Amino acid sequence: VADATSVPELPPFLYSPLRVVEAASGDVTEGDEPFTVIFTADSEPRMRGNTVAEVEAYVSNLIAYKSSRVEYFDYAGGGTYRIDPALVILGGDISKDHTTTLSADMPIWQRLEDHGIAFLAGFGNHDWEQYDWYAINGDQWNRETTNFCRQSYWNASVVAAPHFGYREIGPSDSRGPVTFLAAFRGVQIVNFNSFLYQPSYHYDFTSPAGQECMAANADVGWEGCQVFTSAEPQIAELEAALSEDAATPTLFVQHYPLSGSDGWWDDSGASGTTVDQKKQRLRALMDRYSSRAFFSGHQHAFAAREHEAQAGAATGFFEYVAPYFGGKGGADPEQGGGFLAVLVSKSSGILEVKHIAAPLAGAGLVFEEATTVTTTTSEEASVSTCTDLSILPSGTSEAELTKCVLANCVMQAMACAQDSGCEDLFRPLITGSDLALEDAAAIVWVAKVVGGTNAVVQEVNQCLDASCGTSIATAVCGGSGGGGAGAAEPTTTTATGTATQAAEAEGGNLHTITTSTTSEGTIEDEDVTPDSTTTSTTIAARGPADKEDIVNFAVSRAVSTVGTTLLAMRAAVMSLARL
Repeated sequence: VADATSVPELPPFLYSPLRVVEAASGDVTEGDEPFTVIFTADSEPRMRGNTVAEVEAYVSNLIAYKSSRVEYFDYAGGGTYRIDPALVILGGDISKDHTTTLSADMPIWQRLEDHGIAFLAGFGNHDWEQYDWYAINGDQWNRETTNFCRQSYWNASVVAAPHFGYREIGPSDSRGPVTFLAAFRGVQIVNFNSFLYQPSYHYDFTSPAGQECMAANADVGWEGCQVFTSAEPQIAELEAALSEDAATPTLFVQHYPLSGSDGWWDDSGASGTTVDQKKQRLRALMDRYSSRAFFSGHQHAFAAREHEAQAGAATGFFEYVAPYFGGKGGADPEQGGGFLAVLVSKSSGILEVKHIAAPLAGAGLVFEEATTVTTTTSEEASVSTCTDLSILPSGTSEAELTKCVLANCVMQAMACAQDSGCEDLFRPLITGSDLALEDAAAIVWVAKVVGGTNAVVQEVNQCLDASCGTSIATAVCGGSGGGGAGAAEPTTTTATGTATQAAEAEGGNLHTITTSTTSEGTIEDEDVTPDSTTTSTTIAARGPADKEDIVNFAVSRAVSTVGTTLLAMRAAVMSLARL
């Protein structure tokens, strides 16, 4: 960002290279017994009256199905296969409009992983910029949303190893969605996020039309200067990676229903296809398999529909729309926390999809905000074996890096300033005099180690690496176990409490079992239209156009939001830049 005539330099869209993680070869576990996959959508904390504490209570309820809460599938006469979540899939609308981040939203779902339940996420319309905006701040939110979804898959590969593997399919342009093809216990999972034709994009700042757009819209973050690219190459790449075995049970996931409003299937003309052609493309992928089902959200109400077999397909398939997972602050006892429980196995396929509606209705829960206390301690790492102290791209000055960090990582800095673990971690970098090179390197090394478990620290490190070209090695100090002599990995203790979690810890059965239903519903459109306004906490949209002014604008705006703690973070960044 320089001025209205200089070509902006955007950070790379992806925080890390695309990943492929292989599951165990020929994976069949536990005698190929059927297992439970939970599908839900539209958690939407911090909007429509949904509080974080409320959504956390619903997540606690999912965990309770592994212990105090007992309910069975109806398959095989009932009473045989218990709803016992091994995997939870969130089908979009992760958070409030354009606010999805690892630091704000992953802790809500992290407790699933703490109980051995893998968690996967795709995004929805509230997590992704709308076509007629796409200012630079919207692009930043798209980056954060993509990072959240990608992290959920990586975490699942650790939690469910070696029985979970996945492949990331990158955008068909320099910026755009990452789609996912996964396998868990021999069951294939295809995740298209909002929908399979979500276009990729780039910003045109070089053509005559692009330069005209750039000059006219610099004060609004170059809104409307994006160029969309068809998702078809991305779809084709995923198709080529699909299992060739037609008997592979496959769950197809996206946010928009097949049978919902056609308006949500618009890709701004990028693919040149009609809505019917897009839906037919999806059905053709699904018809490769004899046991498959389609899962979506968006409508905020459960629905099920059987689609008849089309030409060339041996059988039809069922489409399921998840009930609303958010509950509007408990205002409506008939919604909130609902989900679909899927009973499936590699050899038997999809055996049942059971609708669990408002499972906490009548439980008398009081949704108190969670209190989190995080303490991070670390012994001073020995730097005697620290030999690689260069973390800056060659030729980069301190001033350039500082401006880069402030221009691209302000949101991460703000989150760090509000997280005691992250702030405490970077506090040693704040000093009245220059740190010794070795001391600063040791602090950076510790930050990298903690980054593996602290989502906020991880975001800071990822943004520094991706946006500003830093390359902080994870083992600059010592050997395979971490630091050198005298070094100790940081220890992090987190205590989070809500009324539901406390009851769960005591082994009590706080939850009231409600009647389940599998009745067919009517698929209606979401009761809201795409938002026409957006708020920005980043610095590029509707801010000053001059580069120096933008840096000052970022600092003043952030400080007014989170107080003087950001000044400490800025001092930490500057100290890090001195390396």
